[in-house]
Amino acid sequence: MPRRVLEVGCGRGEFAERLAGAGIGVVAVDQSARMVELTRARGVDARLGDVQALPFADGEFDAAVANFVLYHVRDIHRALAELARVLRPGGTLVAATNGVRQLAELWELVGRDLSERRRQGRSCCARTSPAFARSASTERSSSRARRCGTTSRTRSGIGTSRRRCRISAAR
Repeated sequence: MPRRVLEVGCGRGEFAERLAGAGIGVVAVDQSARMVELTRARGVDARLGDVQALPFADGEFDAAVANFVLYHVRDIHRALAELARVLRPGGTLVAATNGVRQLAELWELVGRDLSERRRQGRSCCARTSPAFARSASTERSSSRARRCGTTSRTRSGIGTSRRRCRISAAR
């Protein structure tokens, strides 16, 4: 079990609070001062910051969590490199993000044709964030992970891709 975990894009801090409740040392980071305030109100060490420029030393964390945040990031390569930097050698990055077929069953029930979005490697929600279209494809995200010194395994649920990346010891 990891002793020290970084959560980026912590939102209101629900997940970080659960980690802390399990006896894990957690630091939560968000770009929104309001989200940091709400996370601190839960008793979690929360800090204002950006995943593209993390204010931590190299190798400071055993694990990092990015729950539904990476598709909001302008420079995904830089964000992944920063996450790799703050993880100790052999550390774990757990990232959850929307997949290309996110909510596909629902869209098909209401008669929406997703074939055009699938050809472009985009999700139903891609219009909400330009970065989302760049990070939606599993193959492209795996390629990004390899370039940033990680490997990835993907497990897909209904409409959600989850990648568990092991940061390589060689940096």
